[in-house]
Amino acid sequence: MKKILITFYLSLFTFFLFAQVWNKVGTGVAGGCVALGIYQDELYFGGGYYTFTGIGKWDGSVWTGLDTTSGPVYCFLEFNNDLYVGGGFTNIQGVGYGIAKWNGTQWVSLGSGTNGATTYIKDLAVFNGQVYASGRFWNISGLNTRGIAKWNGTNWSAVGGGLQGCGNYPCAQAMANFKNNLFVGGEVCIAGTLPVNCIARWNGTTWDSLGSGVNSNVNAMVIDTINNFLYLSGLFIQTGGKDAWSVAKWDGFEMDSVGKPFGHGKTCMEMYHGQLYVGGYAGQGGINDTILIRWDGKQWHNVIGTLSSLEALQVYKEKLYIGGGYFMVGNDSVIGIAAYSAPWDTNCNFLQSIIKTMHSLTVPNGVADTFYYSDSVKVQFYNNIQSAAMWQWDFGDGDTGAGQTPYHYYNTAGTYNISVIVNYPWGPYGACIDTAYKTITILYGTGLEEYTKEKLNFKLYPNPTTGNITVECTIPGKDKSELRAFSSYGSLQEAYPLQPGYNKIEIPAGKWDSGVSIIGLYVNGKQMLAEKVVKLVDY
Repeated sequence: MKKILITFYLSLFTFFLFAQVWNKVGTGVAGGCVALGIYQDELYFGGGYYTFTGIGKWDGSVWTGLDTTSGPVYCFLEFNNDLYVGGGFTNIQGVGYGIAKWNGTQWVSLGSGTNGATTYIKDLAVFNGQVYASGRFWNISGLNTRGIAKWNGTNWSAVGGGLQGCGNYPCAQAMANFKNNLFVGGEVCIAGTLPVNCIARWNGTTWDSLGSGVNSNVNAMVIDTINNFLYLSGLFIQTGGKDAWSVAKWDGFEMDSVGKPFGHGKTCMEMYHGQLYVGGYAGQGGINDTILIRWDGKQWHNVIGTLSSLEALQVYKEKLYIGGGYFMVGNDSVIGIAAYSAPWDTNCNFLQSIIKTMHSLTVPNGVADTFYYSDSVKVQFYNNIQSAAMWQWDFGDGDTGAGQTPYHYYNTAGTYNISVIVNYPWGPYGACIDTAYKTITILYGTGLEEYTKEKLNFKLYPNPTTGNITVECTIPGKDKSELRAFSSYGSLQEAYPLQPGYNKIEIPAGKWDSGVSIIGLYVNGKQMLAEKVVKLVDY
Protein backbone atom coordinates (compact mmCIF):
# COMPACT_ATOMS: atom_id res chain seq x y z
CA MET A 1 0.00 0.00 0.00
CA LYS A 2 1.39 3.37 -1.00
CA LYS A 3 0.17 6.89 -0.21
CA ILE A 4 1.47 10.32 -1.22
CA LEU A 5 1.31 12.94 1.47
CA ILE A 6 0.15 15.71 -0.89
CA THR A 7 -2.97 16.47 -2.91
CA PHE A 8 -2.63 16.14 -6.66
CA TYR A 9 -5.02 16.52 -9.57
CA LEU A 10 -5.96 14.15 -12.34
CA SER A 11 -4.25 16.45 -14.82
CA LEU A 12 -0.88 15.79 -13.13
CA PHE A 13 -1.42 12.04 -13.40
CA THR A 14 -2.36 12.42 -17.07
CA PHE A 15 0.80 14.46 -17.63
CA PHE A 16 2.91 11.60 -16.28
CA LEU A 17 1.27 9.08 -18.59
CA PHE A 18 1.88 11.08 -21.76
CA ALA A 19 4.90 13.28 -21.05
CA GLN A 20 7.61 10.85 -22.16
CA VAL A 21 9.71 12.73 -24.72
CA TRP A 22 12.51 11.82 -27.10
CA ASN A 23 15.09 14.45 -28.10
CA LYS A 24 17.85 14.65 -30.65
CA VAL A 25 21.40 15.00 -29.34
CA GLY A 26 22.95 17.25 -31.92
CA THR A 27 23.16 15.37 -35.20
CA GLY A 28 23.88 12.05 -33.51
CA VAL A 29 27.05 9.98 -33.80
CA ALA A 30 27.62 8.18 -37.10
CA GLY A 31 28.87 4.66 -36.65
CA GLY A 32 26.90 4.10 -33.46
CA CYS A 33 27.61 4.52 -29.76
CA VAL A 34 28.65 1.63 -27.51
CA ALA A 35 29.68 3.43 -24.29
CA LEU A 36 28.55 6.48 -22.29
CA GLY A 37 30.06 8.12 -19.22
CA ILE A 38 30.46 11.44 -17.41
CA TYR A 39 33.66 13.39 -16.86
CA GLN A 40 33.90 16.95 -15.50
CA ASP A 41 30.16 17.48 -16.05
CA GLU A 42 30.28 16.54 -19.72
CA LEU A 43 28.83 13.44 -21.40
CA TYR A 44 31.43 11.22 -23.09
CA PHE A 45 30.68 8.62 -25.73
CA GLY A 46 32.69 5.80 -27.28
CA GLY A 47 31.81 4.92 -30.85
CA GLY A 48 31.57 7.11 -33.93
CA TYR A 49 31.24 10.83 -34.67
CA TYR A 50 30.60 11.53 -38.35
CA THR A 51 33.61 9.83 -39.97
CA PHE A 52 35.49 10.00 -36.65
CA THR A 53 35.74 6.72 -34.70
CA GLY A 54 36.77 6.94 -31.07
CA ILE A 55 35.83 9.23 -28.18
CA GLY A 56 33.83 12.44 -28.12
CA LYS A 57 31.96 14.59 -25.61
CA TRP A 58 28.69 16.52 -25.32
CA ASP A 59 28.38 19.56 -23.05
CA GLY A 60 24.60 19.79 -23.39
CA SER A 61 24.76 21.85 -26.58
CA VAL A 62 27.71 20.89 -28.77
CA TRP A 63 29.54 17.70 -29.75
CA THR A 64 33.34 17.76 -29.66
CA GLY A 65 35.60 14.99 -30.92
CA LEU A 66 38.32 14.11 -28.41
CA ASP A 67 40.53 11.47 -30.01
CA THR A 68 40.50 8.50 -32.32
CA THR A 69 40.97 4.94 -31.09
CA SER A 70 42.18 1.83 -32.88
CA GLY A 71 39.20 -0.19 -31.69
CA PRO A 72 35.96 -0.02 -29.69
CA VAL A 73 35.55 1.77 -26.36
CA TYR A 74 33.34 -0.13 -23.90
CA CYS A 75 33.46 1.79 -20.61
CA PHE A 76 34.31 5.04 -18.83
CA LEU A 77 35.13 5.79 -15.19
CA GLU A 78 35.77 9.16 -13.55
CA PHE A 79 38.10 8.84 -10.55
CA ASN A 80 40.46 11.28 -8.83
CA ASN A 81 39.98 13.90 -11.58
CA ASP A 82 41.00 11.44 -14.32
CA LEU A 83 38.88 9.69 -16.95
CA TYR A 84 39.66 5.97 -17.22
CA VAL A 85 38.72 4.35 -20.54
CA GLY A 86 38.49 0.63 -21.27
CA GLY A 87 37.79 -1.28 -24.46
CA GLY A 88 39.16 -3.42 -27.26
CA PHE A 89 41.50 -0.80 -28.71
CA THR A 90 45.24 -1.23 -29.20
CA ASN A 91 46.00 2.45 -28.56
CA ILE A 92 44.61 5.96 -28.12
CA GLN A 93 47.03 8.41 -29.68
CA GLY A 94 49.78 5.84 -29.24
CA VAL A 95 48.94 5.16 -25.56
CA GLY A 96 47.31 2.15 -23.89
CA TYR A 97 46.29 -1.38 -24.92
CA GLY A 98 42.72 -1.98 -23.78
CA ILE A 99 42.93 0.68 -21.06
CA ALA A 100 44.22 4.25 -20.66
CA LYS A 101 43.35 7.41 -18.74
CA TRP A 102 42.78 11.04 -19.73
CA ASN A 103 43.93 13.67 -17.21
CA GLY A 104 42.18 16.54 -18.98
CA THR A 105 45.23 17.39 -21.06
CA GLN A 106 46.82 14.18 -22.33
CA TRP A 107 46.47 10.40 -22.45
CA VAL A 108 48.45 8.36 -19.91
CA SER A 109 49.19 4.62 -20.08
CA LEU A 110 48.48 2.17 -17.25
CA GLY A 111 51.32 -0.26 -17.76
CA SER A 112 51.35 -2.17 -21.05
CA GLY A 113 47.64 -3.08 -20.97
CA THR A 114 45.99 -6.36 -21.93
CA ASN A 115 48.27 -7.22 -24.88
CA GLY A 116 46.08 -9.66 -26.78
CA ALA A 117 44.43 -9.68 -30.21
CA THR A 118 41.00 -10.72 -28.88
CA THR A 119 41.22 -9.21 -25.39
CA TYR A 120 39.31 -6.23 -24.02
CA ILE A 121 38.32 -4.34 -20.89
CA LYS A 122 34.53 -4.39 -20.53
CA ASP A 123 33.92 -2.55 -17.25
CA LEU A 124 35.67 -0.32 -14.70
CA ALA A 125 34.80 0.31 -11.03
CA VAL A 126 36.28 1.82 -7.87
CA PHE A 127 36.52 -0.40 -4.79
CA ASN A 128 38.50 0.31 -1.61
CA GLY A 129 40.16 3.29 -3.27
CA GLN A 130 41.54 1.36 -6.24
CA VAL A 131 40.44 1.06 -9.88
CA TYR A 132 39.25 -2.41 -10.87
CA ALA A 133 39.15 -3.52 -14.52
CA SER A 134 37.25 -6.57 -15.74
CA GLY A 135 36.82 -8.13 -19.15
CA ARG A 136 38.16 -10.80 -21.46
CA PHE A 137 41.88 -11.20 -20.79
CA TRP A 138 44.41 -13.48 -19.13
CA ASN A 139 47.14 -10.93 -18.47
CA ILE A 140 47.42 -7.21 -17.88
CA SER A 141 50.77 -5.44 -18.03
CA GLY A 142 52.43 -8.88 -18.16
CA LEU A 143 50.79 -10.06 -14.90
CA ASN A 144 48.55 -13.16 -14.89
CA THR A 145 45.29 -11.80 -13.46
CA ARG A 146 42.57 -13.80 -15.28
CA GLY A 147 39.69 -11.52 -16.17
CA ILE A 148 39.98 -8.99 -13.36
CA ALA A 149 42.74 -6.77 -11.98
CA LYS A 150 43.18 -3.72 -9.74
CA TRP A 151 45.26 -0.56 -10.22
CA ASN A 152 46.64 1.31 -7.19
CA GLY A 153 47.80 4.31 -9.17
CA THR A 154 51.21 2.81 -9.92
CA ASN A 155 50.92 -0.94 -10.50
CA TRP A 156 48.46 -3.67 -11.45
CA SER A 157 47.81 -6.63 -9.14
CA ALA A 158 45.67 -9.77 -9.20
CA VAL A 159 42.33 -10.10 -7.38
CA GLY A 160 42.07 -13.25 -5.27
CA GLY A 161 43.40 -15.60 -7.95
CA GLY A 162 41.24 -14.10 -10.68
CA LEU A 163 38.36 -15.68 -12.59
CA GLN A 164 37.75 -18.65 -14.86
CA GLY A 165 35.23 -18.63 -17.65
CA CYS A 166 32.88 -21.45 -18.52
CA GLY A 167 34.72 -21.85 -21.83
CA ASN A 168 38.26 -20.72 -22.63
CA TYR A 169 38.75 -17.07 -21.67
CA PRO A 170 37.52 -15.60 -18.37
CA CYS A 171 34.97 -13.00 -19.41
CA ALA A 172 33.72 -10.59 -16.71
CA GLN A 173 31.25 -8.19 -18.32
CA ALA A 174 30.04 -6.03 -15.41
CA MET A 175 30.97 -4.83 -11.91
CA ALA A 176 29.21 -2.92 -9.12
CA ASN A 177 30.38 -1.67 -5.70
CA PHE A 178 27.41 -2.58 -3.50
CA LYS A 179 27.15 -3.01 0.29
CA ASN A 180 30.93 -3.01 0.83
CA ASN A 181 31.49 -5.75 -1.75
CA LEU A 182 32.54 -5.70 -5.39
CA PHE A 183 30.05 -7.71 -7.43
CA VAL A 184 31.37 -9.21 -10.66
CA GLY A 185 29.21 -10.81 -13.36
CA GLY A 186 29.75 -12.34 -16.78
CA GLU A 187 30.61 -15.72 -18.19
CA VAL A 188 32.24 -16.75 -14.92
CA CYS A 189 32.29 -20.26 -13.47
CA ILE A 190 35.11 -20.00 -10.90
CA ALA A 191 36.14 -17.01 -8.75
CA GLY A 192 39.51 -17.74 -7.17
CA THR A 193 38.94 -21.42 -6.44
CA LEU A 194 35.22 -21.10 -5.65
CA PRO A 195 32.64 -22.50 -8.12
CA VAL A 196 30.07 -19.79 -8.96
CA ASN A 197 27.22 -19.37 -11.42
CA CYS A 198 28.01 -16.27 -13.51
CA ILE A 199 28.16 -13.85 -10.55
CA ALA A 200 30.43 -13.52 -7.51
CA ARG A 201 31.36 -10.93 -4.90
CA TRP A 202 34.74 -9.83 -3.60
CA ASN A 203 35.08 -8.35 -0.09
CA GLY A 204 38.69 -7.26 -0.54
CA THR A 205 40.08 -10.53 0.80
CA THR A 206 37.99 -13.47 -0.40
CA TRP A 207 35.45 -14.45 -3.05
CA ASP A 208 31.90 -15.55 -2.24
CA SER A 209 28.99 -16.82 -4.31
CA LEU A 210 25.46 -15.39 -4.43
CA GLY A 211 23.51 -18.53 -3.62
CA SER A 212 22.94 -20.45 -6.83
CA GLY A 213 23.55 -17.34 -8.95
CA VAL A 214 22.02 -17.28 -12.45
CA ASN A 215 22.09 -19.88 -15.20
CA SER A 216 23.80 -17.87 -17.97
CA ASN A 217 25.84 -14.76 -18.70
CA VAL A 218 25.48 -11.47 -16.80
CA ASN A 219 25.96 -8.46 -19.10
CA ALA A 220 25.13 -5.45 -16.93
CA MET A 221 24.49 -4.34 -13.34
CA VAL A 222 23.08 -1.20 -11.71
CA ILE A 223 22.38 -0.16 -8.11
CA ASP A 224 18.97 1.11 -6.99
CA THR A 225 20.04 3.47 -4.19
CA ILE A 226 16.47 4.12 -3.00
CA ASN A 227 15.52 0.47 -2.49
CA ASN A 228 19.02 -0.92 -1.80
CA PHE A 229 18.79 -3.43 -4.65
CA LEU A 230 21.44 -4.61 -7.08
CA TYR A 231 19.85 -5.32 -10.46
CA LEU A 232 21.53 -7.52 -13.05
CA SER A 233 20.64 -8.42 -16.62
CA GLY A 234 21.99 -10.68 -19.34
CA LEU A 235 21.24 -13.95 -21.12
CA PHE A 236 20.03 -15.94 -18.09
CA ILE A 237 16.48 -17.19 -17.65
CA GLN A 238 16.61 -18.52 -14.08
CA THR A 239 17.87 -17.50 -10.66
CA GLY A 240 17.48 -19.39 -7.40
CA GLY A 241 15.19 -21.92 -9.06
CA LYS A 242 12.84 -19.17 -10.30
CA ASP A 243 12.17 -17.98 -13.83
CA ALA A 244 13.97 -14.66 -14.27
CA TRP A 245 13.67 -13.78 -18.00
CA SER A 246 17.06 -12.05 -18.16
CA VAL A 247 16.55 -9.56 -15.26
CA ALA A 248 17.12 -10.33 -11.57
CA LYS A 249 17.87 -8.51 -8.31
CA TRP A 250 19.98 -9.08 -5.22
CA ASP A 251 18.45 -7.50 -2.11
CA GLY A 252 21.51 -8.05 0.05
CA PHE A 253 20.40 -11.51 1.15
CA GLU A 254 18.74 -13.36 -1.74
CA MET A 255 18.46 -13.40 -5.53
CA ASP A 256 14.98 -12.90 -6.95
CA SER A 257 13.25 -12.38 -10.27
CA VAL A 258 11.81 -9.00 -11.34
CA GLY A 259 8.40 -9.59 -12.85
CA LYS A 260 8.40 -10.90 -16.41
CA PRO A 261 10.21 -8.42 -18.70
CA PHE A 262 9.62 -8.42 -22.45
CA GLY A 263 12.14 -10.09 -24.73
CA HIS A 264 15.44 -11.74 -23.88
CA GLY A 265 19.10 -10.79 -24.07
CA LYS A 266 19.71 -7.55 -22.17
CA THR A 267 22.88 -5.49 -22.63
CA CYS A 268 22.63 -2.36 -20.45
CA MET A 269 20.81 -0.94 -17.40
CA GLU A 270 20.30 2.40 -15.66
CA MET A 271 18.16 3.90 -12.89
CA TYR A 272 16.26 7.02 -14.01
CA HIS A 273 13.79 8.91 -11.79
CA GLY A 274 13.49 5.92 -9.48
CA GLN A 275 12.67 3.42 -12.24
CA LEU A 276 14.78 0.68 -13.81
CA TYR A 277 15.49 0.97 -17.54
CA VAL A 278 16.89 -2.03 -19.42
CA GLY A 279 18.11 -2.15 -23.02
CA GLY A 280 18.70 -5.12 -25.25
CA TYR A 281 18.55 -6.61 -28.72
CA ALA A 282 16.00 -5.70 -31.38
CA GLY A 283 13.23 -8.09 -32.36
CA GLN A 284 13.14 -10.05 -29.09
CA GLY A 285 10.02 -11.65 -27.68
CA GLY A 286 7.98 -11.04 -30.84
CA ILE A 287 7.87 -7.27 -30.27
CA ASN A 288 10.10 -5.57 -32.83
CA ASP A 289 10.71 -2.35 -30.89
CA THR A 290 10.95 -3.91 -27.43
CA ILE A 291 14.61 -3.14 -26.81
CA LEU A 292 14.14 -0.46 -24.12
CA ILE A 293 11.86 -1.38 -21.24
CA ARG A 294 11.26 0.09 -17.79
CA TRP A 295 10.22 -1.38 -14.45
CA ASP A 296 8.08 1.01 -12.39
CA GLY A 297 8.21 -1.15 -9.26
CA LYS A 298 5.04 -3.06 -10.15
CA GLN A 299 5.14 -3.91 -13.85
CA TRP A 300 7.19 -3.68 -17.03
CA HIS A 301 6.50 -1.15 -19.80
CA ASN A 302 7.74 -1.00 -23.36
CA VAL A 303 9.40 2.34 -24.19
CA ILE A 304 8.59 3.18 -27.80
CA GLY A 305 11.09 5.04 -29.99
CA THR A 306 14.02 2.73 -30.66
CA LEU A 307 14.72 0.83 -33.85
CA SER A 308 17.90 -1.15 -33.23
CA SER A 309 19.91 -2.72 -30.44
CA LEU A 310 21.00 -0.67 -27.44
CA GLU A 311 24.51 -0.67 -26.01
CA ALA A 312 24.64 2.02 -23.29
CA LEU A 313 22.43 4.02 -20.90
CA GLN A 314 23.53 7.07 -18.89
CA VAL A 315 21.65 9.72 -16.88
CA TYR A 316 22.97 13.21 -17.57
CA LYS A 317 21.37 16.53 -16.62
CA GLU A 318 17.93 15.03 -15.83
CA LYS A 319 17.72 13.08 -19.10
CA LEU A 320 18.37 9.45 -19.93
CA TYR A 321 20.88 9.23 -22.79
CA ILE A 322 20.71 6.09 -24.89
CA GLY A 323 23.54 4.81 -27.08
CA GLY A 324 23.25 2.25 -29.82
CA GLY A 325 22.12 2.21 -33.43
CA TYR A 326 19.09 4.05 -34.78
CA PHE A 327 16.33 5.96 -32.94
CA MET A 328 13.13 7.73 -33.91
CA VAL A 329 12.75 11.28 -32.59
CA GLY A 330 9.37 12.46 -33.77
CA ASN A 331 9.36 11.63 -37.48
CA ASP A 332 13.16 11.78 -37.76
CA SER A 333 15.66 8.96 -37.39
CA VAL A 334 18.81 9.66 -35.38
CA ILE A 335 22.05 7.70 -35.49
CA GLY A 336 23.98 6.52 -32.46
CA ILE A 337 22.47 8.46 -29.55
CA ALA A 338 19.24 10.02 -28.35
CA ALA A 339 17.91 11.56 -25.13
CA TYR A 340 14.76 10.46 -23.34
CA SER A 341 12.95 12.37 -20.61
CA ALA A 342 9.99 11.52 -18.39
CA PRO A 343 8.73 12.89 -15.05
CA TRP A 344 8.87 11.07 -11.74
CA ASP A 345 6.09 8.63 -10.89
CA THR A 346 3.46 10.50 -8.84
CA ASN A 347 2.18 7.23 -7.31
CA CYS A 348 5.45 6.37 -5.52
CA ASN A 349 5.56 2.93 -7.14
CA PHE A 350 9.35 3.27 -7.23
CA LEU A 351 9.38 2.66 -3.46
CA GLN A 352 9.61 -1.15 -3.10
CA SER A 353 9.70 -1.87 0.62
CA ILE A 354 10.41 -5.47 1.69
CA ILE A 355 10.80 -7.39 4.95
CA LYS A 356 13.56 -9.93 5.58
CA THR A 357 13.66 -12.13 8.68
CA MET A 358 16.70 -13.99 10.02
CA HIS A 359 18.50 -15.08 13.18
CA SER A 360 21.22 -12.45 12.88
CA LEU A 361 22.31 -9.70 10.48
CA THR A 362 25.91 -10.90 10.82
CA VAL A 363 25.26 -14.48 9.63
CA PRO A 364 25.66 -14.70 5.82
CA ASN A 365 22.70 -16.17 3.93
CA GLY A 366 20.82 -16.64 7.20
CA VAL A 367 17.38 -15.58 5.92
CA ALA A 368 14.54 -17.74 7.26
CA ASP A 369 10.74 -17.81 7.40
CA THR A 370 10.46 -20.53 10.08
CA PHE A 371 12.06 -20.26 13.53
CA TYR A 372 12.34 -22.80 16.35
CA TYR A 373 12.40 -22.27 20.10
CA SER A 374 12.77 -24.21 23.35
CA ASP A 375 12.35 -21.22 25.69
CA SER A 376 12.15 -18.29 23.27
CA VAL A 377 13.64 -17.35 19.90
CA LYS A 378 15.05 -14.04 18.72
CA VAL A 379 13.93 -12.97 15.24
CA GLN A 380 15.91 -10.24 13.48
CA PHE A 381 13.96 -7.99 11.08
CA TYR A 382 15.28 -5.93 8.17
CA ASN A 383 13.70 -3.33 5.89
CA ASN A 384 15.53 -2.25 2.76
CA ILE A 385 14.62 1.49 2.72
CA GLN A 386 17.73 2.80 4.42
CA SER A 387 16.94 6.52 4.04
CA ALA A 388 13.41 6.37 5.46
CA ALA A 389 12.43 8.87 8.16
CA MET A 390 10.35 6.37 10.16
CA TRP A 391 9.59 2.63 10.39
CA GLN A 392 6.48 1.42 12.25
CA TRP A 393 6.64 -2.34 12.87
CA ASP A 394 3.84 -4.68 13.90
CA PHE A 395 5.31 -8.01 15.04
CA GLY A 396 2.00 -9.86 14.77
CA ASP A 397 1.66 -10.67 18.49
CA GLY A 398 0.44 -7.30 19.74
CA ASP A 399 3.92 -5.79 20.12
CA THR A 400 5.35 -3.05 17.93
CA GLY A 401 8.78 -1.64 17.15
CA ALA A 402 10.73 1.04 15.29
CA GLY A 403 13.93 1.41 13.28
CA GLN A 404 15.21 -0.24 10.10
CA THR A 405 16.53 -3.43 11.76
CA PRO A 406 14.67 -4.20 15.02
CA TYR A 407 14.50 -7.64 16.64
CA HIS A 408 11.76 -9.35 18.65
CA TYR A 409 11.46 -12.44 20.86
CA TYR A 410 8.74 -15.08 20.38
CA ASN A 411 7.92 -17.85 22.89
CA THR A 412 4.66 -19.23 21.53
CA ALA A 413 4.24 -21.48 18.51
CA GLY A 414 2.10 -20.09 15.74
CA THR A 415 1.91 -18.08 12.53
CA TYR A 416 2.60 -14.34 12.78
CA ASN A 417 1.72 -11.69 10.20
CA ILE A 418 4.40 -9.01 10.21
CA SER A 419 4.08 -5.53 8.71
CA VAL A 420 6.13 -2.35 8.54
CA ILE A 421 4.95 1.11 7.48
CA VAL A 422 7.81 3.09 5.94
CA ASN A 423 7.83 6.88 5.67
CA TYR A 424 10.17 7.96 2.86
CA PRO A 425 10.53 11.77 2.98
CA TRP A 426 12.48 12.22 -0.28
CA GLY A 427 9.71 11.63 -2.84
CA PRO A 428 9.73 13.97 -5.86
CA TYR A 429 6.36 15.51 -4.92
CA GLY A 430 6.46 15.00 -1.16
CA ALA A 431 6.82 12.14 1.30
CA CYS A 432 5.84 8.60 0.27
CA ILE A 433 4.34 5.92 2.52
CA ASP A 434 4.75 2.22 1.75
CA THR A 435 3.69 -0.84 3.74
CA ALA A 436 5.42 -4.23 3.45
CA TYR A 437 4.06 -7.54 4.76
CA LYS A 438 5.48 -10.94 5.63
CA THR A 439 4.32 -14.09 7.44
CA ILE A 440 6.65 -16.11 9.68
CA THR A 441 6.15 -19.40 11.53
CA ILE A 442 7.34 -20.13 15.08
CA LEU A 443 7.65 -23.81 16.06
CA TYR A 444 8.72 -25.61 19.21
CA GLY A 445 11.90 -27.72 18.83
CA THR A 446 15.35 -27.39 17.22
CA GLY A 447 14.40 -27.55 13.54
CA LEU A 448 17.11 -30.11 12.91
CA GLU A 449 14.46 -32.84 12.90
CA GLU A 450 13.77 -31.87 9.27
CA TYR A 451 17.32 -32.69 8.16
CA THR A 452 17.17 -36.48 8.03
CA LYS A 453 18.08 -38.49 4.96
CA GLU A 454 14.47 -39.51 4.43
CA LYS A 455 12.93 -36.05 4.84
CA LEU A 456 15.61 -34.50 2.61
CA ASN A 457 14.99 -37.14 -0.10
CA PHE A 458 18.78 -37.43 -0.18
CA LYS A 459 20.13 -39.55 -3.05
CA LEU A 460 23.72 -40.11 -4.15
CA TYR A 461 24.54 -42.17 -7.26
CA PRO A 462 26.30 -44.07 -8.71
CA ASN A 463 28.09 -45.43 -5.68
CA PRO A 464 30.61 -47.07 -6.08
CA THR A 465 31.74 -45.04 -9.09
CA THR A 466 34.57 -44.78 -11.56
CA GLY A 467 33.48 -41.29 -12.70
CA ASN A 468 31.33 -38.43 -11.54
CA ILE A 469 28.46 -38.66 -9.04
CA THR A 470 25.08 -36.97 -8.71
CA VAL A 471 23.47 -35.78 -5.46
CA GLU A 472 19.77 -34.98 -5.23
CA CYS A 473 18.11 -33.48 -2.15
CA THR A 474 15.30 -31.15 -1.09
CA ILE A 475 16.19 -28.43 1.43
CA PRO A 476 13.20 -27.50 3.65
CA GLY A 477 14.28 -24.07 4.91
CA LYS A 478 16.32 -21.02 3.97
CA ASP A 479 19.25 -21.68 6.30
CA LYS A 480 22.64 -21.67 4.57
CA SER A 481 23.10 -25.22 3.29
CA GLU A 482 25.89 -26.80 1.27
CA LEU A 483 27.48 -30.08 0.26
CA ARG A 484 31.12 -30.61 1.15
CA ALA A 485 33.30 -33.22 -0.53
CA PHE A 486 36.20 -34.62 1.52
CA SER A 487 39.04 -36.74 0.17
CA SER A 488 40.10 -40.10 1.54
CA TYR A 489 42.69 -38.16 3.58
CA GLY A 490 40.02 -35.95 5.17
CA SER A 491 40.87 -32.72 3.32
CA LEU A 492 38.11 -30.55 1.88
CA GLN A 493 38.06 -30.84 -1.90
CA GLU A 494 35.10 -28.65 -2.90
CA ALA A 495 31.90 -27.11 -1.50
CA TYR A 496 28.61 -26.75 -3.38
CA PRO A 497 25.94 -24.27 -2.19
CA LEU A 498 22.36 -25.54 -2.01
CA GLN A 499 19.19 -23.52 -2.54
CA PRO A 500 15.86 -23.92 -0.73
CA GLY A 501 13.80 -26.62 -2.41
CA TYR A 502 14.99 -29.22 -4.89
CA ASN A 503 18.69 -29.50 -5.76
CA LYS A 504 20.56 -31.67 -8.24
CA ILE A 505 24.34 -31.33 -8.03
CA GLU A 506 26.87 -32.97 -10.37
CA ILE A 507 30.15 -33.63 -8.49
CA PRO A 508 33.30 -34.30 -10.56
CA ALA A 509 34.41 -37.36 -8.61
CA GLY A 510 36.11 -38.69 -11.73
CA LYS A 511 39.19 -36.61 -10.89
CA TRP A 512 39.41 -37.95 -7.33
CA ASP A 513 41.94 -40.53 -6.20
CA SER A 514 40.60 -44.04 -5.71
CA GLY A 515 39.44 -44.97 -2.23
CA VAL A 516 36.70 -43.89 0.19
CA SER A 517 35.64 -40.24 0.22
CA ILE A 518 32.91 -38.44 2.17
CA ILE A 519 30.04 -36.23 0.98
CA GLY A 520 28.56 -34.22 3.86
CA LEU A 521 25.48 -31.99 4.03
CA TYR A 522 26.00 -28.92 6.23
CA VAL A 523 23.44 -26.43 7.54
CA ASN A 524 24.78 -23.17 9.00
CA GLY A 525 28.17 -24.86 9.26
CA LYS A 526 26.89 -27.92 11.16
CA GLN A 527 27.02 -31.40 9.62
CA MET A 528 23.53 -32.93 9.28
CA LEU A 529 24.47 -36.15 7.48
CA ALA A 530 27.39 -37.80 5.69
CA GLU A 531 27.63 -40.43 2.97
CA LYS A 532 30.62 -42.55 2.03
CA VAL A 533 31.58 -42.64 -1.66
CA VAL A 534 33.71 -45.45 -3.02
CA LYS A 535 35.88 -44.33 -5.94
CA LEU A 536 37.10 -47.30 -8.00
CA VAL A 537 40.12 -47.36 -10.26
CA ASP A 538 39.09 -46.74 -13.88
CA TYR A 539 41.25 -49.06 -16.02
